[in-house]
Amino acid sequence: MGGDTFWIECYGEQTKVRISNIDTPERGHPDYHRATEALRHVIEDSTIAIAFNDPKGKRDNWGRLLCEVSVDGQNVGEAMIAMGLAERWGK
Repeated sequence: MGGDTFWIECYGEQTKVRISNIDTPERGHPDYHRATEALRHVIEDSTIAIAFNDPKGKRDNWGRLLCEVSVDGQNVGEAMIAMGLAERWGK
């Protein structure tokens, strides 16, 4: 898990999800652990909804599903930006 990446079970398999349109600090950056813990706090023990930006379930170069993610109707990427732990990326 990182500030913009987490695992889900999808069709009986563990799959890595990358929250689309945001970028968070990479491992080794001082804010990496803050961003990771913030994401964990937002999604942990919650029912999340994912929406594919591409109907074919587009994956990035590392095989992660690129998705918009929400919890209780709140866009998780936008929440990470509002907390100052992510920047808008890719749009």
